[in-house]
Amino acid sequence: MTTFIDSSWYFLRFCSPKFDKGPFDEEETAYWMPVDQYIGGIEHAVLHLLYSRFFTKFLKDIGSLKFKEPFQKLLTQGMVLKDGEVMSKSRGNIVDPDLIIENYGADTMRLSILFAAPPETELEWEDRGTEGASKFLNRVARTREFLNKIVNMHREGFADSWTDASMEESKTNIKMLSRKTHQTIKKVTEDIETFKFNTAISSIMELVNEIYRVSDRVLELGPPEIKKAIETVVILLSPFAPHIAEEMWKGLGNEKGIFEEARI
Repeated sequence: MTTFIDSSWYFLRFCSPKFDKGPFDEEETAYWMPVDQYIGGIEHAVLHLLYSRFFTKFLKDIGSLKFKEPFQKLLTQGMVLKDGEVMSKSRGNIVDPDLIIENYGADTMRLSILFAAPPETELEWEDRGTEGASKFLNRVARTREFLNKIVNMHREGFADSWTDASMEESKTNIKMLSRKTHQTIKKVTEDIETFKFNTAISSIMELVNEIYRVSDRVLELGPPEIKKAIETVVILLSPFAPHIAEEMWKGLGNEKGIFEEARI
């Protein structure tokens, strides 16, 4: 059989790969299907998606399936361009990911791609995007320095010397940081669920900017509130940059891994 035949119902077989009494277990298929989210190139819409829908409707008509559409949602990702053309080995306009990972790390490369454009649009590759992502991740890593500075000041009793006016200013800044933290949690959560990764990352960047803005103004009240904001940044960043997020999470004093323990 041609690959078009095989590729038109493979997702049904995946629901019961060890089933040996037919093409698929109808009970397992009824439990797992239809697919919540399909992600593929635009070329799939002409062939694979068309045939998959035809096969599914046919199997529904003969009573083997209880649904008539195989996929509930579709996202067609854009192509990566370089010098105005789609990257291709034959054209020689490719970017070697190994070199970028060696120089900047996998987190930086992943973050730069996700931040450059929405996933459904074409992306023109630019090296400066990688450099920008690297600088941002380094900036995130340096937020621990603020936290350590604040903790040390409290430990040494420097906070006792602050005036009433500075205390009031600090309280105001803490409220603003707390508000920004919760707004960012809401925005990033919504953006991830709708595949708006670039705007999700942008919101995290704004929260990091806010941490820097208030860091020198809340020294007398800061440790719990600053740590909460930094931990929020790390948690929200972890889907995009899991390696640095895991390292920072442990560095903030958490024993378990970020994906085991983290709660916002």
